[in-house]
Order: sequence, then structure tokens, then C-alpha cells
Amino acid sequence: MKIRLLLRLFAFVGLAISAYLLFLKLTGRISYLVGCGEGSGCANVLGSRWSQFFYVPVTALSTGMYLALLASTWKPSRPVMAGLAVCFVGAALWFYGILLFALKSFCPWCASAHFIGLCCAFLLWQYLKKDRKLKGKVRLGVGGGALAVIVMIVGQVYGPVPETHVVSTETIVDGK
Repeated sequence: MKIRLLLRLFAFVGLAISAYLLFLKLTGRISYLVGCGEGSGCANVLGSRWSQFFYVPVTALSTGMYLALLASTWKPSRPVMAGLAVCFVGAALWFYGILLFALKSFCPWCASAHFIGLCCAFLLWQYLKKDRKLKGKVRLGVGGGALAVIVMIVGQVYGPVPETHVVSTETIVDGK
């Protein structure tokens, strides 16, 4: 029971961060992230081509994942939980790789959302490992989660590049 309570807490925080980032992305206010001061890479990360999957902000996907996680803590589904754990880990590894190798920028908000996702994945595995008789269903969820991560990566690499992406060393101050 304690693990489910922790999952709810982490999922709620992850949901709040993802929803905040989604709001900024949809309103075009990516340069106004609270706590991202002059010279930060927040706008570069949130405005990059990697911030979308076929024109859908990845923050919308993460918001959906955190909502699904919250729902699964009240009505547990082992395959869904296993799939979410794999998605959280896969998305975080992909994201941190993009930060280091492609963007060479850092956004503490995005990095925090992915760190919370990693924490959720750890808690999900702790919850799932208790129930040994459902291994087949858990494997199904793992496979589904892995497939979802692969589709996201392939879509970001080979999909359309949004026209609105930003990569700059300039800092925008008061919209100028």
C-alpha cells in the first residue's frame, strides 16, 4: 500500500510538471519557464524538434503517461504498469541522450520530469515484483512499452521536423 501512495505522489508531481510544460509549449511561451534564467537551455530543449512527435508535443504524451499511472494506482493493471515503467525508462534514456549529444542544452524542468519518471519506473517494478504469478501479463506490458518507445524514437528521427523549433545561444528577455 505504501508503494501505491508513493506512486500517486510522484505521478501527481510528474503530471503537474508535464502539464505546465505542455501549457507553455502550446501557448508558445517556451522562453518564460520559471527558474530558467539567462543563458539556460530551456527554450532550446522545449522548442527543439525533439520536443514533438509528429507535431504532437511530447509533453502531451508524458501528461498522458502520468494520468495513466495515476489511474493504475487505483485500479491496478499489471501489463499497463509494466508498460509504463518501460516507457518512463526508455523516454528518459532517449531524452538524456538527446540533451547530451544533439542539443547540448539543459532544461531542469524537462530533466526533472524524466527523473520523476525514472523514480516511478523503480517504484512500479517494486510493486510488480511482488506478484510472481502474473509474469506472462507483465511481459506483455514490457513488450508494449518497448514498442511504444521504439515508435516514438523512430517517429522523432524520421518524422516531420516542426517549423517552430528553436536552437539558439541568444536569450530572450521580455519578448525581445
